[in-house]
Amino acid sequence: MDKRHKFSSKYFLYEPAEDSFLLQKYVKKHAYSRVLDIGTGTGIQALTAAQKNNVASVLGIDVNPSAVSYCQKYVQSKSKKLSFLHSDLFASLHPAKFDTLIFNPPYLPEDKREPKESSLATTGGKRGYEILERFFAEANFFLKPEGIILLLFSSLTKKNQVERVIKENLFEFKELERIKLPFEELYVYLVKKTDLLKQLENKKIHSSNYFAQGKRSYVYLGTYKNKKIIVKARKSSAPKNITKKEADYLKLLNRHRIGPRLLFTEKFFLVEEFVEGKRITEFIAEEKSKLKIKKILANALDQCFILDQMHLVKEEMHRPHKHLLVSYPKLTMIDFERTHSAKKPHNVTQFLQYILSSRNLLAKKGFKIDQVKLISLAKEYKLQPNRQNFKTLINRLN
Repeated sequence: MDKRHKFSSKYFLYEPAEDSFLLQKYVKKHAYSRVLDIGTGTGIQALTAAQKNNVASVLGIDVNPSAVSYCQKYVQSKSKKLSFLHSDLFASLHPAKFDTLIFNPPYLPEDKREPKESSLATTGGKRGYEILERFFAEANFFLKPEGIILLLFSSLTKKNQVERVIKENLFEFKELERIKLPFEELYVYLVKKTDLLKQLENKKIHSSNYFAQGKRSYVYLGTYKNKKIIVKARKSSAPKNITKKEADYLKLLNRHRIGPRLLFTEKFFLVEEFVEGKRITEFIAEEKSKLKIKKILANALDQCFILDQMHLVKEEMHRPHKHLLVSYPKLTMIDFERTHSAKKPHNVTQFLQYILSSRNLLAKKGFKIDQVKLISLAKEYKLQPNRQNFKTLINRLN
């Protein structure tokens, strides 16, 4: 256990130390209006906030019942603004919005030798930052649009991981101060909602949690009108017109029943329906019915043919593992941010490359792929990409 982690014997509380006093300095400067102090401990931050004239109320919460008992007995009487509640992060709170969230989380990696009582105040999870992941996944629901989070953490929590968690949950941060101690550095960040997060809230999009990312955009999973949706937000390093471009293509392709349904688009993000399904290679590997696999392959080729006829290139169709989702009997193409027009599109021929590269897997499912013949037919299609040549290709999938 870190030497600066000291505990009072009766209540087994983490006594204020360098980290507490550093955070207290910025609570005095920045806390305002309705305040929520998460992991209140001895109540040092809650009491500091309550003493400010521009603070209306302070609720201190802690997963440790002893901490709550201590604060209710010795701290709450010091200000009418104060109240305390037993809660594991936000679990016991009613829906409410605060202007200031204060959080000095436990941050040490899990040590199974440590007593359970002290680990509540010191352990942030197996790797040390899991509790921050839980916190930021829910913080949005309890913070007003212009509210702030005062966050203290240690270099032992891995600064890059903390910043990753903040960004992935659509928050932005500013470093207020850092101090060096013998075995670590302490940081205080002021964290706010990004403009994107506030825009999503205005659109009544909820539960916007990080889902994935590509080279040009971040992808978030949310709910809109009680349905699961995907939000694709442009990275700052990506071309400025990328969102509009993808939305325009998706709108066009939706008319041909290709792609997830586009719901709406804004300057820096678009919103589309969430598509359930298995990746195509996973589907082929798990599916026992040759007929079902053949129907899915034919469906994929049909959509590729439509793209070819529209003189659009989706790209990545020779390795479509992340681009084709199967919920039998439906197959959906996703991710059109690289789509572009071309005089000689190659969606069908690219997907044929995928079929050829998967011939060993397909052979296990009963297919007899004639590689030489399929390549020959692909060349004919490439020279004359018409429906007759396309049908000839489809008929060779046996």
